[in-house]
Amino acid sequence: MKGVGVLIALAVMGATVCVPGETCLAGGFDNGIIGPRGSAMGTAFAGLADDPTAIFYNPAGVALLERDRGLSVTVRYSTTDLKFDYTDGRTTPSGKTGGKSTLVGVIPDIFYYQQFDSKWGTFSAGIGLYVPYGGLAGSWDRDVFGVDMDQIMAIASLTPSVSWAITPRFSIGAGLNVYFTFMRSKLTFDKIPIGSFIPDLAETLPYVPLKFRQDSYAYGLSVGYNVGIMYRPLDWLSLGFTVRSGSNVKIDGPADLILYLADPLTVLVESDMTTEFTLPYLFVWGIAVRPVPNLTLVGDVQYNPWSTLSEIKVTFDRFNLTQASKTGYEDTVKFMLGAEYSFKEHYSVRIGYMYTPNNIKDPLFLSYQSWDTDVHNFSFGFGYKWTNFSAHFLAMISPGETTHKPFDDPLDPDQKPGGDYSLFNQTYGVGFLWYF
Repeated sequence: MKGVGVLIALAVMGATVCVPGETCLAGGFDNGIIGPRGSAMGTAFAGLADDPTAIFYNPAGVALLERDRGLSVTVRYSTTDLKFDYTDGRTTPSGKTGGKSTLVGVIPDIFYYQQFDSKWGTFSAGIGLYVPYGGLAGSWDRDVFGVDMDQIMAIASLTPSVSWAITPRFSIGAGLNVYFTFMRSKLTFDKIPIGSFIPDLAETLPYVPLKFRQDSYAYGLSVGYNVGIMYRPLDWLSLGFTVRSGSNVKIDGPADLILYLADPLTVLVESDMTTEFTLPYLFVWGIAVRPVPNLTLVGDVQYNPWSTLSEIKVTFDRFNLTQASKTGYEDTVKFMLGAEYSFKEHYSVRIGYMYTPNNIKDPLFLSYQSWDTDVHNFSFGFGYKWTNFSAHFLAMISPGETTHKPFDDPLDPDQKPGGDYSLFNQTYGVGFLWYF
């Protein structure tokens, strides 16, 4: 039985190569697609922040809103196709030349605020509930990479905030981000990659022909903050700056580890599994300009120090075993542009563009767990207003450029497949704004 325990331990180490958190795209891991108007304008909203979603984009903007109270509700449906193609004639275990996984998610957000006048200026208090770091689920079929993988990850944030309009043109704001993280993962290996952990045998014994399965759940809480300033020196010009803090995330839960020695002989080990990683700070500069009363032009620049998320640690308490999975992320700068045009008092149309750069510094880090390409996001939207209530619709199409990972990588003992990686995302949403 001692030998079986060794095999289980090695199998666990092999399984942790597929860290659940890595399935979320790095560049797309930051889900800044919040609210019905900001999303349609390419998420370039930190310098405008003139509706309740300012709680997310720039909390300082809430105290400068023209109405005393407001509510924003948005629901979006998102699908992302991740595609992989061999480029040198190789095939998958089933003889295919590539594979595809579709990640889907229904992502809501809701924001509410209320203002209070005083002799020191206007104060506001608000709260938001949104999903800032993705909310997607997807899977790979076993005949693509030899791994049957079904995963879901979501990080929801409850964000109470306050802001103060020191003058009618200048305000400051701050809020807490209380993150709740959930992961669900099912992984099945037809062969255990023992060679990944015994370098001397990597050439002669890269796999052990035993089937292994891991089923796990994990939950956790962490806290960050969001601070911002807003300055409107002229009626037609608005400037904003905001910082969303990083957070050390630690989530844990039960994991069932099943080793199939021979049909029907199996070994089941129950363990607690802990996953740890660090979310990065995000710095956003925004500007909004109204060259004519009915037209608003916006632009944001966001600095993403993704190198903070350098590794994801997974620990199985049953074996007192920890493995750190490297992410290979680097710091990037994201650009967002947008416009809104209103006409006939009730109607508005919006367009936007967001460039999300590839933040994996070396394509050798690409794999079916950690995926990233340069992405061009094109957004569209329109709205209709009745007095204090308005309805909004948005669509975003996001094609990713093809990124190539070379074959025969001596630094890649896990034998993660090389080839061409690309993605394509579609997001559609509906939202409502109500001032009362």
